[in-house]
Amino acid sequence: MSLLKKATHQLAAAKVGIYGEAGSGKTRTATEIALGLAKLAPSGPAPIAFFDTEGGSDFMIPICEAAGVELLVARARSFEALMQFMAEARAAGAVIIVDSISHTWDDLRESYEKKLRRKQGLEIWDWGVIKPAWREFTNEYLVSPCHAIVCGRSQNMYEQVYNESRGKSEVQVTGTRMKTEKETGYEPSLLIEMDRRPNRDGGTGWLHVATVVKDRADLLDGQEFNDPDFATFQPHFDFLNIGGRHNPTDTTRDSQGMFATPDNAIERKRAVESTIEKIEHAFVLADISSRSAAGKKRGIELLQAHFGSSAWADIKAMRLEDLQRGLEVLRQELGQVEATPFQRFSTRIEQALNDQAALEALRVEIQTGVTADELDGADAQELDTKIVRALEAF
Repeated sequence: MSLLKKATHQLAAAKVGIYGEAGSGKTRTATEIALGLAKLAPSGPAPIAFFDTEGGSDFMIPICEAAGVELLVARARSFEALMQFMAEARAAGAVIIVDSISHTWDDLRESYEKKLRRKQGLEIWDWGVIKPAWREFTNEYLVSPCHAIVCGRSQNMYEQVYNESRGKSEVQVTGTRMKTEKETGYEPSLLIEMDRRPNRDGGTGWLHVATVVKDRADLLDGQEFNDPDFATFQPHFDFLNIGGRHNPTDTTRDSQGMFATPDNAIERKRAVESTIEKIEHAFVLADISSRSAAGKKRGIELLQAHFGSSAWADIKAMRLEDLQRGLEVLRQELGQVEATPFQRFSTRIEQALNDQAALEALRVEIQTGVTADELDGADAQELDTKIVRALEAF
């Protein structure tokens, strides 16, 4: 079957992102847009489904009532609740508002951290579990036939910039983005940054200024609007095939067919068994025995810290790659593998993933040359890049 077809407008559901500081007007702007989209429903105003993480929906009730649009609310913050909400909103044919997605992103990371008892923050390989789970939401956000507006807090973006006066690269704030999983901010077709500014034109109070950061229709890019409403962004929505069938990028098809059914299942099983045996050997070499209460307690703590469970049945059922990572870190903790200065410093970054101040301190430490005796220039550059990525994960 041919993939190529004549191009037609197939995006019928608006996908909007709004971010800004507290009080910048995110919730009000999202509601104004949602009301306008709800009234475009062919069979009468569609309901608005509001996933409310911070109580903002209460203040939108009179606005929705005045417009004659039903407001449905789910007060929750968990990622699990968000996925249930998205399914229920789709079934109701509602216009979706998620406010704030930043809280739900925090919940997913923190829930994983608690589940695996990560007392010193997430490990680098944990993102290989968390990000695929988050993609369940972004995929639903994009493919859902519902109009969807996602609001989030604002956070700084960091980049390496060459400082000519100092003759070296430094990490500097170069912009802002939505505080959520990094790729999520690129998904909306219309992305708006809200800002609260003093009214300097003789009026009182504040102006809520919307800057269009991205408009895929290329009609509003870079423009600023005071106290925006639906009509402000209508050129973008007019570009869409609203009222038609929403046919986004096909996410149901993958490339599994390219790969033969693994013939190395036996080898992988052997590798798992070998890794389990090496874990047991690590305990023996560290003289940690289950015969004593202290030894048993120490063994349980290590297994929970590095494998997420103290039950060998659970550990033996883990993926080979996870077992191998856990074994590597276990050996380092037990002093059975000599960590390089680079590895030790890299571990400090991983342990500081949930502490932006600690990450900033590490960045300064690299740039001021405190670690120059331990790390060569290439390693320092790589660590600095790693810190930038870690900061962007907040």
